[in-house]
Amino acid sequence: MHYITACAIIKDEDDYLLEWIVYHRVLGVTHFVLYDNGSRVPVERTVGSFANRDEIEVIDFPGTGARGRGMQVKAYTDCIDRMSGKTVWLSLTDIDEFLVPVRDPDLTSLLRRYEEHGALGVNWQTLGSSGHGGRPAGLQIENFRFRTPVQWQWNRHIKSVVRPERTRRAFSPHFCAYRDGWSCVNEAGQPVIGPFSEPVSTRQVQLNHYFTRSRAEYQAKLARGSGDATAKTAEFFDVVDGAAVERDESIMRFCPEVAAAVRTALA
Repeated sequence: MHYITACAIIKDEDDYLLEWIVYHRVLGVTHFVLYDNGSRVPVERTVGSFANRDEIEVIDFPGTGARGRGMQVKAYTDCIDRMSGKTVWLSLTDIDEFLVPVRDPDLTSLLRRYEEHGALGVNWQTLGSSGHGGRPAGLQIENFRFRTPVQWQWNRHIKSVVRPERTRRAFSPHFCAYRDGWSCVNEAGQPVIGPFSEPVSTRQVQLNHYFTRSRAEYQAKLARGSGDATAKTAEFFDVVDGAAVERDESIMRFCPEVAAAVRTALA
């Protein structure tokens, strides 16, 4: 059985997919389930070029969902069912979201403290462009260092790391319905009901959300659409970027190992 499996639904995220996989692998994830929502370059082809791809499972998952709804909730629910009894923890995040243990050396050490619960809800920390107009060379976790204030309103959102056998289904991209007797808690062990946990708490773990990246990349993001069917606007780039003025380097200690692992994966 795996201890941590990472699940994500993907559409045209090839440029950053390797970094996301390698980063989470360095921090203890041993299995990945990727749902390809109609990428122009199939995800299977992209990961086929990576070294050590045996632990990466790709599932073709096209479509936009009924009544214009996105496919993200369906993918998460399918993965919960698929991985029940096969992994202790299942993270339900996007390719632009990175789980960051603030004090622990890895995710395994962090999650062992929450095994008595049904899930851990992790608050966003939303990052802006850090002044980049186009995609810079190198790792995004190194290039984008300026985030919004910890308590910024959007950072109330959580993403869930669930115990699949204790989880009924995904209810939204942010939270799940749990089996009787189980629930989600935040890092302080307090119950989380719904998509928000406030006040925002990031003493133990945070979810770095590289929502905009550079201005050019944000415009490309708008063009390809969202897996959760929510409408994004061009103006929202400036809202995020204007608020993202606080330097956050909590993820930087992992950069040397991640960079080395990326080079190895492409060798």
